[in-house]
Amino acid sequence: MIRNTITQMTAGLLAVSFMLIPAIPVSAEAGPGAAGSSHPPVQQEAGIPYRQEAFAARPAAAAYGDAGSQRAIQQNSTLSDGFLAGITSFSYKTASAVLKDSQVNQCYSPVSLYYSLALAAQAAGGSTRNQLYGLLTSPGQDASRMAAECGSLYRLMYRDNEASMIKPVSSMWLNDGSPLDANLRRMIEQQYHSDVFRMDLTHANSAAVMNRWLMDHGNQGISPGLVLSQDETMHMLDTMSYSSQWVFHFDSSKNVSGQFHPADGQAVTCEYMTDSRNCSYYHGHGFMRAVISLKENSTLILVLPDEGFTPQALLSSEERMAEMFGHIINEPYGRITLNIPKFQYGTCLELRPILEDLGVSQVFTPGQADFSGLADSPACLSGISQASGIRMDENGINAASCLVIPPLDGSLPGEASGEMILNRPFIYAVMAAPGVPALIGVCGNPSI
Repeated sequence: MIRNTITQMTAGLLAVSFMLIPAIPVSAEAGPGAAGSSHPPVQQEAGIPYRQEAFAARPAAAAYGDAGSQRAIQQNSTLSDGFLAGITSFSYKTASAVLKDSQVNQCYSPVSLYYSLALAAQAAGGSTRNQLYGLLTSPGQDASRMAAECGSLYRLMYRDNEASMIKPVSSMWLNDGSPLDANLRRMIEQQYHSDVFRMDLTHANSAAVMNRWLMDHGNQGISPGLVLSQDETMHMLDTMSYSSQWVFHFDSSKNVSGQFHPADGQAVTCEYMTDSRNCSYYHGHGFMRAVISLKENSTLILVLPDEGFTPQALLSSEERMAEMFGHIINEPYGRITLNIPKFQYGTCLELRPILEDLGVSQVFTPGQADFSGLADSPACLSGISQASGIRMDENGINAASCLVIPPLDGSLPGEASGEMILNRPFIYAVMAAPGVPALIGVCGNPSI
């Protein structure tokens, strides 16, 4: 199921649909129960009692321009090559599966899904855990270190200042039962930076409580219209809120109106941001890419398929994804003329079939799913879906691992200038420090 929507901020929300409604907070980032109470206070929302058993611990965010704090975070949050290879492979493999059949507009947050599945793996056992690790890790990676490295990645990505915001937030919702093991709860709070809630998931209003949590953490009043099955025993929600300013803003007085040519052949009129600026660019097999700098070490990678190529063809495999978005040795740098359509949209993706095709099936199968790491372990997950949105304009992006590959013969090493006129379907990726894709998407029609 795919549904186009319009959002005010980017959010990678694990839920079923978008609706714009006023935000009502339902949880604090720290509060009663965070210090280890086995009986956290009961709260009331939408006529249903619930309690928060784990409280996500948010790291201190460095102020914009505070290089010293950023260096300290980097020194204290190292990532192994194996972990980076694992999340990179996961990002490209799942993005290919999600996007390769996209026909119009679609966006997807790999890192958002990664955190939810890594948390599920932490609570899983046996072959269920092995299936999850098989998708999340690279061969030879030490899976026992995943929690610590997820915590390090979170602290490296996390931003909350006037120039940039990157806030992954996840939660686990369980039926009433015995308290979590204290060590597991601390790991959930401090490494996965996640919340855990207990309530009767079969209650008619349980979806309303979860929608309000998503609305609170998704920014700008964005909330999915989540619908639960009658036999829910565990549900996982995740948000990825992202915004960043361009290092060099686009001048709105230079905007022009022009035509965009979607795949259906029906030209539409849209507003283009235009500029000529220095940036990295690369001509690969069947595409041209340019890399535009955002503040706080984020980048936007724009990929324009060559005439005769489609986004779907370029998104057909993990290897093609790596070629488009990986690190390029000696990538040319020069003056590029840019015409970028302004756009904003959202999409909703049901991810269970994709995960099952990628070998993760037991988590959804009654009688086979093993979540023995949780007290009174739930039978299985009923499904997992993600809604994501993006807005791109003159000020920046509201909504992003690096494989080293040699330049191809067509990489234009001797050219001092070029152009990228995005007047037909194109691909983009928002890369967050340290080179992890926060969002990958296709813009097939900026007018809708």
